[in-house]
Amino acid sequence: MLRVNKGLLEGKTVSSNKPRPASDQLNEILTKETIPPEAIEVFKDGKWQPLIKESNLTTSIKSAKQSGQSFDEWVKGAKTISQAETGKPITIKGFHGTPDGRFLEEFDPTKKGYFRDAPDLLPDNTQWNELYGKTGKDFEAGGKGVKSVGVYEGVSFSSDYRVAKSYSEKPAFDYQNSVPMVVERNIVLKNPKVIDVQKGEWKISLEETIKQAKKEGHDGLVFKNIKDNYHPKDTKFASDNIVVFDPKSIKTRSQLKAEWDGVK
Repeated sequence: MLRVNKGLLEGKTVSSNKPRPASDQLNEILTKETIPPEAIEVFKDGKWQPLIKESNLTTSIKSAKQSGQSFDEWVKGAKTISQAETGKPITIKGFHGTPDGRFLEEFDPTKKGYFRDAPDLLPDNTQWNELYGKTGKDFEAGGKGVKSVGVYEGVSFSSDYRVAKSYSEKPAFDYQNSVPMVVERNIVLKNPKVIDVQKGEWKISLEETIKQAKKEGHDGLVFKNIKDNYHPKDTKFASDNIVVFDPKSIKTRSQLKAEWDGVK
């Protein structure tokens, strides 16, 4: 059974010239006007509820705006990886380190100063463009250049900047033109799986764990209390790590601003 929530229609309907058949409420409104999907409700489990549920990110933005928060305040308030719980939607902030950040939004191919020993030199992006396409498309662009775990199973983020920076020190394929970078991103997950490593090191079969998590319907893996560092001798403290399966779950600041502006 379906119905239209008239309280969600104000200012959002568009006139329609469709013929009007039956006289029930849904048909009447649908044939008079084109209505937004979020105004349609379904009777399920003994109660009326939205036919299309809004995303966790949209809900978070609405709540922030209703409480009077600014965009900057909302972004700063994103949760840390340690606050994730299995099966619960969450927006998390984390750091990603890469030995070559030319795929990232922050990279500017016209900017000088990326090379300490040659500050006036611009990176030669010819080889990069041949392999991966245009620079600066960020994680959502997909492809081998932006995956960081196993056989391109996902993208890894750390709760600790120092850990992320250690991974930016890995050798890069185009080492003469590579631009090591560490960036912060917000990750929006609907159904993460959390594993507490209890201050252990990476002794997990990561690819098998990822496959199992995907099979269970999770969209990300969170490893809490794990000793992680690209340089094993520097692995002296535990941090938290997240592996994101879908690059679309990774949001830049500009992407978050677009989402923020789109929620009324």
